[in-house]
Amino acid sequence: MKQIVKMTGVAFVMVLGLLAFASCSDDDKKISYSELPANAKAFIELYFPGQTSVYTEKSKDDGTTNYDVTLNNGTEIEFDKSGNWIYVDCKYTKLPTGILPDKIADYITEKYPTASAYKVDKEYGGYQVNINNGLKLIFSADGTYISSQVDID
Repeated sequence: MKQIVKMTGVAFVMVLGLLAFASCSDDDKKISYSELPANAKAFIELYFPGQTSVYTEKSKDDGTTNYDVTLNNGTEIEFDKSGNWIYVDCKYTKLPTGILPDKIADYITEKYPTASAYKVDKEYGGYQVNINNGLKLIFSADGTYISSQVDID
């Protein structure tokens, strides 16, 4: 009898674990490009004309919805639920003109004239910008330079 109770308990825990795992897998869902918010599609069409989406995903984490897009040139972009960009990584090319706020773009041009930005992460309170000379530059939300660090990503 003890063996049956023990086996039933183990089976119950396994079923609960499988249900929890299955519910997590629903949080990341591959979607079609057409399912992106209008702002996200407009951003891609403006800054990456001629590029196509090779992978589009809708994810939910702690109640926050994001969209991840990979373009055919390797660029990765993350958007919030409204379609506003929060992360752009061009990997093999520089960021298109206009993505960075003017104050940040002007700072990079002035201080690092031979470098170009290829990745930007919009964070609470500011921006992190990676440039192709091996530095990560930190800026406040208004575009004021704060600091730099060696990019080890």
